[in-house]
Amino acid sequence: MTRASNLEHLTILIGEWETTVPDRDVTGRTTFEWLESGGFLIQRSTVQRPEYPDSISIIGATGSDGALQQHYFDSRGVARIYDVTLKDNVWMMFRDGPDWPQRFVGHFSADGNTIHARLERGSYPGGPLEHDFDMVYTRISGTCDPPYYRAVNATLQIGHRWQQRRNTHEKPAPYADEQQQVT
Repeated sequence: MTRASNLEHLTILIGEWETTVPDRDVTGRTTFEWLESGGFLIQRSTVQRPEYPDSISIIGATGSDGALQQHYFDSRGVARIYDVTLKDNVWMMFRDGPDWPQRFVGHFSADGNTIHARLERGSYPGGPLEHDFDMVYTRISGTCDPPYYRAVNATLQIGHRWQQRRNTHEKPAPYADEQQQVT
């Protein structure tokens, strides 16, 4: 994949999101927007409780061979770099830092307006990952209808219908939209 195509995957995040950590009664806001001249996605997060840090992150194709990375900075002075993937409606971030490993796995809802995430961390370098907390992102504003998202949804819908036909051993005519080009 090219750097540009890796960046296109991030378009689904554009907008403002309410964030909640259900079992900790924590709420906040996160916004995603393109850097004015392009090339990077800016993520700003605020939390409504002082014991949790506010943060800003820069996401771009800065990894080897154009892989996505998040450069994270927070109000405690912490700076980290995470490897990022966003594929098949799953957003993943991972780091294997000098203090402990961390992983974020977020699953988008079918309409793209909710992300259910699981955050995990280890307790020592190279250690096993354990559940830390769950988080929910709910879109407040912005759009989840970029061409990429429409194409992914069309592919998933066609695949789902193909699987249904396969499970029933039927050979019906192809669906009309299976012949269309998604733009």
